[in-house]
Amino acid sequence: DVPVFPYRFPLWQSTFGFQTLDSQLQLLRGLQKSTGRPMGVFVELKTPWWHEQQGVDLVVPALEVLARNGYRNRDDGGWVISFDPHALQRIRHEAGPAAGVDLPLTQLIASPYSYETYEKRSDGSWARYDYTPMHDAAAMPSIRTYADALGPNYHDLLSVDGGTVSDNGLTAAAHEAGLLVAPWTIRADQLPPWASSMDDVLDVLVREVGVDAVITDFPDLARAYLDR
Repeated sequence: DVPVFPYRFPLWQSTFGFQTLDSQLQLLRGLQKSTGRPMGVFVELKTPWWHEQQGVDLVVPALEVLARNGYRNRDDGGWVISFDPHALQRIRHEAGPAAGVDLPLTQLIASPYSYETYEKRSDGSWARYDYTPMHDAAAMPSIRTYADALGPNYHDLLSVDGGTVSDNGLTAAAHEAGLLVAPWTIRADQLPPWASSMDDVLDVLVREVGVDAVITDFPDLARAYLDR
């Protein structure tokens, strides 16, 4: 097997114990105390629909762990993010209130024809979720009924014509609907053809498009950029 990102932490050379969300949040709390620095957390619910297919509820246990570790309210520094709109709607309208958890939610958006998410039909069968409507500015008010932020692929916020990169207007539409925008995933070792460095990507997204946050595999580089 060949690593996708060969210059990152080496794979298959170490053995680490299985980490749970609970243990990771405990580690974060300990680091906050020892460093004196506040640290936020984005908890992504991966494929809740798949867990449902296996007869396992991912949503309620995740909320219970978050609440147990002090992430209950909007000022506690925790966000829940997911590609699955049905899971997020359930959190906002049912599971969250039942668990006493009111954390901000981010609707991640995949490409229109991806197989990222499936949804259950009325006849019990499962079908691929179509993200096409979420790429339309007209969908922003509907997403705002349950989500606090939009998380598209950062390429989907841009129009590229040759070497010219410009804002396609989706960020402004999201802001108008009351949504924050936090695109994914900016990687210093996987740059688009129009960028020679991660700073080039951040220049476009932060200075020109006006996103509110970024999801990146290189938070140190993003932080250094924002601090300049």
